[in-house]
Amino acid sequence: IQKTKQERSNRIFGIEAISFDSLYAPIKVGEEFFGVVELFRQTPFSSEDVTCFQAIAHQVALPLRSAKLYEEISITNKKLEKLEKLKSEFVSIVSHELRTPLTPISNSLEIVLSNQAGEISEDARNFILMAKRNIQRLSGIIEDLLDLSRIQTGKLDFRYKIVNITSSLELLLKTFYQSAEEKNINISLDIKENLPDIYADLRRIEQIFTNLVSNSLKFTSSNGKIDIKASVVNACDIETDKIVSPKTKLSGNYIKVSVSDTGIGMNEEDIPKIFDKFSQIESSLNRNTGGVGLGLTITKQLIDAHLGLIAVTSKEHEGSIFTVYIPVLDE
Repeated sequence: IQKTKQERSNRIFGIEAISFDSLYAPIKVGEEFFGVVELFRQTPFSSEDVTCFQAIAHQVALPLRSAKLYEEISITNKKLEKLEKLKSEFVSIVSHELRTPLTPISNSLEIVLSNQAGEISEDARNFILMAKRNIQRLSGIIEDLLDLSRIQTGKLDFRYKIVNITSSLELLLKTFYQSAEEKNINISLDIKENLPDIYADLRRIEQIFTNLVSNSLKFTSSNGKIDIKASVVNACDIETDKIVSPKTKLSGNYIKVSVSDTGIGMNEEDIPKIFDKFSQIESSLNRNTGGVGLGLTITKQLIDAHLGLIAVTSKEHEGSIFTVYIPVLDE
């Protein structure tokens, strides 16, 4: 009996852990509980020990936080990819549906103008011409939306071949000459020398310069000026600090085409934003210019597809210069 009492006594009073000092820290990531870190010691913990323990508990939770964050990012990325795909499909479907009725409307207006030219009043003729201009503008917006959708889905087609852009630049001047004259804007073309051939999709190259000149015309007021200049430059003569990223290693010769205007211009810090989708720099001078802000986004994508570069210099209220560099075909 004495032995049993002694064992019981040892068992009850020999547990020294109850007299240990202890620290506890829960391991949580957000609202999710993973467990507890416990630390025991015979001597009391100091404030420095507590600080050290908190740091250890934090380090223990870091891998869990990282894993949880990676999981959340993966789930979010999948949702964003699905949303981007749905958005592209929606834009494509809506654009096609909008474009379908425009062709018969435009054709009908053309028939009215051609067959009834002598039987309609001058006011009616002006209204019909205004309708046709707005149809063309709407068609341009729809085509931009379709191009953006094709770019995002990788379905924008290119037909590369050896081409010379001299005649395209001359046609560009003729295309915008009347519109510039209506706004009392002087537009000029200066080709410094015989331009060499490039390997490109001529239709897309023309789209690049059309977008740039159209932009200049839009943001240049009456009595302004637009100059289009083309020349050949070597890579070492290109001012890389003005090139919109990403910058690639430059070598060889490039055709340089610049479009400068005396328009509203912009602040230097706003330049990178103009290539974002649906972006228009907010200004009291450009709120009424219209458009959906896709032209420069598409232009940048088309230039990248030709391994080209675009540089921008601008000053608010003084104008802008957009310069495109397209690599010359190796001889």
